[in-house]
Amino acid sequence: SARKMLCWETGDMENLDEAIKLNCLRVRLLGKMERWGDQAEALHSIGDCHLRTDERQEAADYFQLARQLCSKHRIISVYVEATISLGNMADEEGRPEEGVLLYRNAFLTAEDANDDTAAVLAA
Repeated sequence: SARKMLCWETGDMENLDEAIKLNCLRVRLLGKMERWGDQAEALHSIGDCHLRTDERQEAADYFQLARQLCSKHRIISVYVEATISLGNMADEEGRPEEGVLLYRNAFLTAEDANDDTAAVLAA
């Protein structure tokens, strides 16, 4: 996906900074075009980049923004993905109870929506 191409395959900080800038531009443009799913993906991608540079609060903020946008527009798969990302962060930061709640929320959201893609992510 474009997110992986921009963030995960880049090895140095300069490319990650560039990926963040590009995704910020995408967020603005996609919002004007009302392409909410793509905009949520771009927000999640920015969070991924911040997580890669260990800017954990910024990553959490962007994952939350993606979740809020997805909630508003009923975009299940990205909502589940962002929720899992927050659960992973909670686990890594020694907050397993919060992680379990987030994982459960992701699974139940996918299950309630009967979304196969989201159910695979949550499994």
